[in-house]
Amino acid sequence: MAPPSVCEWLSLGDEQCEVTRNGYESKELVYLVHIYCQCRSWIVKRSYEDFRVLDKHLHLCIYDRRFSQLPELPRLDSLTDQSE
Repeated sequence: MAPPSVCEWLSLGDEQCEVTRNGYESKELVYLVHIYCQCRSWIVKRSYEDFRVLDKHLHLCIYDRRFSQLPELPRLDSLTDQSE
């Protein structure tokens, strides 16, 4: 019996989306993450802050920054301040 074929990849897109956080509605940039795994696919929507939380948890629990040598993702407001 042949092993099952594996087709895994990831693609990203972005869109503005109405979100509610702490009872306030606002427009926020949301990334569309198109995931393909084991020949199935789905899309999840995640904000930049979601990626910051993921990055923080990965580096706390799994892979120390001393080894990855990746900088911490900056706060979104500090990125927009630098671009002005």
